[in-house]
Amino acid sequence: MSLFINRPDTTLIAGANLALMIGLAGRECISREELDKLITQSREMLCIVDLEKETISKEEDFF
Repeated sequence: MSLFINRPDTTLIAGANLALMIGLAGRECISREELDKLITQSREMLCIVDLEKETISKEEDFF
């Protein structure tokens, strides 16, 4: 983190998830409003996947 202290246009994001990283990929810059919206959307994408309780029919399972 000390490497970014001298960079005034750097924003530190803690607790990032894959949805956030995908949303930020390929962007050179992002406004604070866009970042807030992207963080809100990435929080909504969080879920628990319980594979033991999932029942997938043979029609749905194509692998």
